[in-house]
Amino acid sequence: MSAQISLSVQGQIISCTTENTSDLFCKFSFHAGQEWSIISGIDDGVTQSSRVNDERTAIWNFPLEIVYQSPKPSGWPQLIIAVYGENRFGNESVVGYGAVHVPLQPGHHEMNVPLFSRAPSSFTQRLKSWFTGSMPESISFNFIAGSESREIIKSESLGFVTASFDVILSGLKKLDYYV
Repeated sequence: MSAQISLSVQGQIISCTTENTSDLFCKFSFHAGQEWSIISGIDDGVTQSSRVNDERTAIWNFPLEIVYQSPKPSGWPQLIIAVYGENRFGNESVVGYGAVHVPLQPGHHEMNVPLFSRAPSSFTQRLKSWFTGSMPESISFNFIAGSESREIIKSESLGFVTASFDVILSGLKKLDYYV
């Protein structure tokens, strides 16, 4: 068997800070290149719902655990996040999207993942959003991980999600990679 990179990630989706809603939950997914295979763990899920506190933060402390293997580091894994909450009419709608690469360095890392939301691109969409309380949503959850066509999407910044990662890497030296 040829040399492989082994990447073990444990951590948490800790919290979300945003101004837009009071009850939040998060859908998440790990996205990696074609040559990465999951050895163990779960690559997607949904956190529990949490009410926003006085500091506009919803606390989840939702555990993450996944182990990958790959013959090369291209397509390094990313954590993709979509935060949902109740709009002013009590309906579930997207609050924001975000993505962060799993850290390249072994050890403990805590990161703030910026959230963005698709902004209405026309007056008609703005009017519809105002009446329905829903912002435009993306059909494909994984578009966040890719760079193609993202520059044409009109968006606005909407807070951040805090996530922690405990990373263990092995097999890099056998492939002549150094971090």
